Amino acid sequence: AGDSRYEEQKWHKRKKADLGPTIVHDEERCILCTRCVRFMQDIAKSPQLVVTRRGSKNTLSTYPGAPLDNPYSLNTVDICPVGALTSKDFRFKCRTWYLKSSKSLCPFCETGCNTIIQHMDGCVYRILPDKNEKVNGAFMCDQGRLFRKHISCADRVSAPVVKCNKNDATSTSAEESFDKIFAAVAEKSAAILKKDGPGAFGVLLSPYLSVEEAYLALKIFGETLKTPDIALINYGEGFDGFTFSDNYLISKDKSPNKAGISALAEAMNIKLAAPETIAANAESKKNRSVIFIGPSFGIKEFYDRHKKAIDTSDFVISLTTHFQNIASISDYIIPFLLWAESEGHFVNKNGLVQKFLPAVTPPGGAASPGNIETLRRLGACFNAKFEYRSAAEVFAEIKKRLKLFD
Repeated sequence: AGDSRYEEQKWHKRKKADLGPTIVHDEERCILCTRCVRFMQDIAKSPQLVVTRRGSKNTLSTYPGAPLDNPYSLNTVDICPVGALTSKDFRFKCRTWYLKSSKSLCPFCETGCNTIIQHMDGCVYRILPDKNEKVNGAFMCDQGRLFRKHISCADRVSAPVVKCNKNDATSTSAEESFDKIFAAVAEKSAAILKKDGPGAFGVLLSPYLSVEEAYLALKIFGETLKTPDIALINYGEGFDGFTFSDNYLISKDKSPNKAGISALAEAMNIKLAAPETIAANAESKKNRSVIFIGPSFGIKEFYDRHKKAIDTSDFVISLTTHFQNIASISDYIIPFLLWAESEGHFVNKNGLVQKFLPAVTPPGGAASPGNIETLRRLGACFNAKFEYRSAAEVFAEIKKRLKLFD
């Protein structure tokens, strides 16, 4: 390399300035356009960024002792025109041009923000907002973005599991085939049904179920089995410590499809019970079997309050995604897919029906039958016979039969 003809002293700035828990700032790359400053002030309503000093020494910074710590902070990465602001979660993890993009929805509250899942080789690297002026404009909250960590984590359920002895914390679990585990569920359920009738079954539904999944669950337990004890878990006050809400994008109710499931139950003349009723019935042995359907996260508060009660039931089944909460005390654990791995619809708080499609392959890979097939086989255990092969077939029946979600 030749000698530089530049004779003046170069002004060096910090390449990795820590602005807060989510953002790293490259001060030399920054052109001081103040887009991020204006976003935090005008959109996020939290003026935490400021341009300090004067002239050539101008620098983007935060106020003294006040880091950039806001539920919308990662939007500043999207709007930065030169890449001076980078996400600590994604920074240098992957070249962006290698990533594939799939349109999806955010499942973290009842707003239903439109998103883009960026992934490669089955791994989700980041989640970005997808512009929809009717729902979220061009932004989304940090919680929805960072949810990607739940998709490819170590405690995902990838195969059916039988707990050898749920009353022994040191007991091992054994993986089984889908055929064997559904045969065992059918045998045990038939014995309970013969002795104690439909009222012996209590069903807990997650508000993370899609319209199609919830319809099949209600059809199995409400219309075929006719158990009076079906409950929708309530995330109305938040969950897992995520209780923040505002008048912008983060709703108080963290249930992505509560509106859709409630509409289905009403149209099918099924009265939903309170989740606390299922726990009380399990403790009193009225519900000898408790069945949970949906993702494991979000029910920690309910599980912590009612673990002992649910654990007293004779037979616990979980169709779930992670080895957490109710799954940890279940006799049988059957894999269930997340929204990023399956197809379906959510209904947001304004009644807007939105479709999502699979972005990545589930942990079980080709061996995973999918949620519709899993629920079909569960239904067969309770003499509910239907032959749906896709979410599209189920949704078509819902529209035709119940006149919903047109």
